[in-house]
Amino acid sequence: GYAVTAEQLLQKKERQLQIRQALQMLNEDDRRVLVMKYSMDWSSAQMATVMDCSAAAVDMRLSRARRRLAEILTEQGFSND
Repeated sequence: GYAVTAEQLLQKKERQLQIRQALQMLNEDDRRVLVMKYSMDWSSAQMATVMDCSAAAVDMRLSRARRRLAEILTEQGFSND
């Protein structure tokens, strides 16, 4: 089996904290679409219904939100090593 070391566990927790902090820096729409997709595991069609737009528009918003999140994480020196 694969044993997780205390250091690896700590690094994972630190990455999760960095991501949560970066999410808080996003605007409400970007944060909402990312939470629906990755925390709630909603499909683009489900999100489109709630957001009253097309699935294609949801996909575009997701792409834009992911890009903005990546920019914030990069600015903060985030490393996914």
